[in-house]
Formats: sequence, C-alpha cells, structure tokens
Amino acid sequence: MFRYFWLESFRETKIQIKNYRLELLGLVLSGGIFLKIILTWGTVAAALSGEKKTVVWGVFCLVCFFYLIQHKNPVFSINPAAIHYFFNSPFLKYVMLLAVLKTVCVRAVISMALASVLYRKDILGNLLPLLCIFTYLILIACVQWQKFNGRHPVILCGIYLCSSGLFLWIQQMENPAFVIVMLLWLVLVGIYTCRTDIKWGKYFAALSYMEKVNFAGRHRNTAAMQQLAAEHSARKEHYIYLYSLPLCRRTALICKAFIETIRTGKNVILVMAFLLFCSVILTKTMVFADVPLLGDPYAARLIAMFIFSTFIANIKEVYARQILSITEKHKKGFFIPYSFTEIVASYALVCYMSMVMLVVPFGMIMEAGCKNILLFLMVLLAVMLLFFSAMRRERMLRLCNILTNIVIFACSGMLF
Repeated sequence: MFRYFWLESFRETKIQIKNYRLELLGLVLSGGIFLKIILTWGTVAAALSGEKKTVVWGVFCLVCFFYLIQHKNPVFSINPAAIHYFFNSPFLKYVMLLAVLKTVCVRAVISMALASVLYRKDILGNLLPLLCIFTYLILIACVQWQKFNGRHPVILCGIYLCSSGLFLWIQQMENPAFVIVMLLWLVLVGIYTCRTDIKWGKYFAALSYMEKVNFAGRHRNTAAMQQLAAEHSARKEHYIYLYSLPLCRRTALICKAFIETIRTGKNVILVMAFLLFCSVILTKTMVFADVPLLGDPYAARLIAMFIFSTFIANIKEVYARQILSITEKHKKGFFIPYSFTEIVASYALVCYMSMVMLVVPFGMIMEAGCKNILLFLMVLLAVMLLFFSAMRRERMLRLCNILTNIVIFACSGMLF
C-alpha cells in the first residue's frame, strides 16, 4: 500500500509538471531573479534594527493570523484512501506520523528561505532567528490542526497570542537562553495537540474534497473546477437573505447588491486588504528604505499608486460581473421587471458607496487632506458613471475599462 501511495504521488507530480511546464518555468525564472536581487543588495538584517525589526516581525505574525482565519483545510494531509485501508490497523498512526513529518519538512524549508532572505550567507551564524522562525511555524501548524478539529476559540487565541508574544520577544532580545522557553512552550503545545480527538468524518470529507480539487487542477479540467467551485459556494452558510431586508420595488436591486457585497469571499477581502496594506507600508514606513527600487521615494510612490488603482479596479470589476450576470440571465429568458439603466444605477450606487467607505479611511491614514480626498471621490464618481453607462455597449466596454483604469491610476496620486 505504501508503494502504491508513492507511485501515485510520482504520477501526480509528473502530470502536474507536464501540464504546467510554462508556469513552473516562469516561477523558476522569477525565483532566480529574486535570488540575484537578494545577493546583490546584501543583508536585510543589517537594516532591521529597533522599530524596523519589530514592524517586520509584527507583519509576519499578522500574516500568520490571517492564514489561520482563512485556511480551513487540515494541515496534516494524507491520501483519503489511506483512511479506509488503515483505519482499523495500527499502521494508521505511522501514516499520520509521515504526514506530520511532511509538514515539518515544509515548515523547515520555509524557515530556511526566510532566513536566507534576511541573513543571506550568514545563516549558520544566525541559528537563533532560524530556530525561532521554525518553532513559530510549527506552533502555527499546531493551532491550525486544533482549529480544524474543533478546539475552543479562546484556547486557540491564547496559544496564538502566547506564541506570537514569545516569538516577537525573542527576536527583539536575541538571547539564546530565551529560545529554551519557546522550545518548552512548543513541547507543551505539541503534547496538547497530540491529545486532540480527530474528527475522522470531517477529516475524510476535507481530504476527499482536496483530492478532487488537486486532481482537477493537475489535469487543467476547467469544467470540473467550475463545478467544484459552484458546489462549494452552495454549501456556504448565509445569515442575511433578501427577505430579511425591507423590500419594495425601488430598493430590491440595491438590497440584492448589498447582500452580494456582504457575501464576498474571504480570499477576495484578504487580497484587497493586503493591497492596501502594501500601499501604506511602501509610502509611510522606512522598512524598504535600503531595498533597490522600493527604497526610492518616487518609485515607491508609483508602485503604491499602481497597487491602489488595482484595488479600485478590482472592486469595479466585481460589481460589473454582477451586473453582467443579471443581464445574461435576462437574455436567456429570466424575467426581470427592471430596465438595464435601473440595474446599472442600483449596482453603481452600492459600488460607489463601498468605495467611499474604503477611500476615506485610507486617505486619512495617508494624511492626504480633506480637499484631495473629496476631489478624488468626485473624479471616481465621474469615472464610475462613465464605466457603468458604457456597459450597454459591449464593443465600447473594453476600451472604456482601460481608460477608466488609467484615469484612476493618474488621479490616485492625490492620496499619496
């Protein structure tokens, strides 16, 4: 059976390399360029002192926190067929042990990569931060496993906060004696994790779903991936429905657009929040002051403007797809008692209000001033009216989309 699992893994890797050879080549080239940049401009750790170091490691802990919230799959994954084959045998614990070792090896590689970026060739001379990063990632994996098996959220928050606090404290103090405290904490959390009762039904269902997604992805089966995405979306629990809101003919479309806004996926929200966070980090902090290109104030400002305009364009595209979805259903025979102008006006209103609620706090963080914020919102209103009014003509839509994105990018400088 173990030989079968190894052969199956080998076949899967071979098929994935065959179907994604161009993408993998691009990743290798990108990694090589990134490695050359790292080796050219030297050690980041030399610039990470005091507040910079606290900010960088604090961002790292925050990224791990968002990863815990967003990631729902089991961190220790095995082939779902192994559960059927080994469930009533003593070999199942060895299969789980192999899954744990695989996760530990992956975390070790990630730790080495982070340490190589931060300390370049002096990794052996900086075993303390390397060991801290590795220990912290293992602690995050333990919290993720307990979260999957239904541990109480208060306990999980306590473990995460204690682990993050110890990690930041040790990185700040740089005393080898303090690493022993973190290792003892890892032992305690590890013992507690080993006593976690595995929900085998939930575990098998998650592994089966992961296997279906991976199989469709390896074979580039677009139809299967769309079907899995539709099934996954249908299984989501919703707490606000259309009949929960005050409905009349004038507000029905606005309520529908509002509900679709609330039901935006976590991945989309996290990506958009990450874009805004990168814009702030590039322009309001000195974390990348010693990095070529990013350290140049003018280049950093242009990159931040591009990131922010991408954020606005993505919001615009989300509502545009919703409008096109409704009109497409109407063309296929679904009766909608609204004209195209009424549909566009309702969604454009909700889209603009969403942008206002995001742009105003962002402008205040960037200290752009009330005048620049209001001027940018006026330009944004004109751009939204132009874009949504052009949706009636499909030939003009692509050109109008490009022009509005250029205007948004040019005018986003008001906020920076």
